[in-house]
Amino acid sequence: MNWMDLNELEMMMMRLRKKEFNDLKNKYVKENIQLALKKIKKLKEECLITIQLSEKNIMDNMMMILKTEAEIVSIIGLATYGDFNKNQTIDFYLEKDKNYIYKDYVIDIDFYAKEYQSVCSLANFYVKFVG
Repeated sequence: MNWMDLNELEMMMMRLRKKEFNDLKNKYVKENIQLALKKIKKLKEECLITIQLSEKNIMDNMMMILKTEAEIVSIIGLATYGDFNKNQTIDFYLEKDKNYIYKDYVIDIDFYAKEYQSVCSLANFYVKFVG
């Protein structure tokens, strides 16, 4: 598993977006997928740096990884299913959904686990040991 690999995530978002809406040529969709990838890259880097520099125990580090995964999975879902236009951007949807990010990450695992198992720790665990 290559945790939150940006190239794989981009291909996944494009594949799912094309399958659901076939609107990859839409200017707003392109812009928001690129913005989503920038946000994902930043979250991943911050998580890895925090873990590398921390003197926390393994449980705290796992919590950091799961928190970051939840935020990234939310961004992927929004980039894949968001109805983008001039006023409705990935930031608009992130603000709107911020109270549900962590809960949805756990509750919806059955829905996305197979698709995300190669990049997401919880999804990988779920496919191997639960589903």
